Amino acid sequence: AQASEKISFETASFKSDVDRDIPVTSKTNYNRYALVIGNEDYASRNGNINKAINVDYAQQDALVYAQYLQSAFGVPSANIRILTNATMGEMMGGISWLENNTRAYGSESELYFYYSGHGLPDESNRTPFLIPVDISGEKPELGISLPILYESLTKNPSKKITVVLDACFSGGARNQELLAKKGIRVQPKSGSIPGNMVVLSSSSGNQSSAVYQEKQHGFLTYFLLKGIQTKGVGINYGSLFELVQREVDIEASKKGMQQQPQILTGIELGESWKNWTIE
Repeated sequence: AQASEKISFETASFKSDVDRDIPVTSKTNYNRYALVIGNEDYASRNGNINKAINVDYAQQDALVYAQYLQSAFGVPSANIRILTNATMGEMMGGISWLENNTRAYGSESELYFYYSGHGLPDESNRTPFLIPVDISGEKPELGISLPILYESLTKNPSKKITVVLDACFSGGARNQELLAKKGIRVQPKSGSIPGNMVVLSSSSGNQSSAVYQEKQHGFLTYFLLKGIQTKGVGINYGSLFELVQREVDIEASKKGMQQQPQILTGIELGESWKNWTIE
């Protein structure tokens, strides 16, 4: 399947403070490739369901995150594929595009995968899935499982892989659950992370992942971008991710909920990932 047409960065609304004044690196990193997905509008593809199941600001999350990749991370615009409201075919096409570029560039390539949208577990085995907009919440197993995603990203040798998931996988949601059986919570299964991959996920266990309405972003995305904006180019992953975990936990607590971002890494990395830098 072909990925959807290129989305212009200028589509972003710039209504949040993190949407402007993005740090700029002096480097252009031609070895870096990124796939950025923002799945917001599920109601249009799933008839007779309330628009409340849509994921508020997921498209904005993706568009602004892509701008940070270009400006702060130095990823060339030609090396960034953006998908909004992506179907299963489009998401698989995007993953294949990323995988193929890794193969072509070789072991010095660095990959970035970002997803904002619904995530759900398979109730029978608790495997977490990313949910394309054309997949029903009753059939999460028709989506893209995280183990399959990780397998695809590590199929070819690469230098570094960064995955950011602004989605929960327990059955919770920013607004209303995609599942018809409202209120379900399943502790998703945590598998091992392969290779030299770091995964920053927006919540832990059976927690939901909330939206920061005032800032028009998911909590995780907002505080991740705010950390980069505030600390600037040169901040390392260890400091940045620790900041994100703390700020999301604090802000979620103010709103009477628990949301604690989770960091998962490949065993072979040890603590070395903490020294990876934004540049």
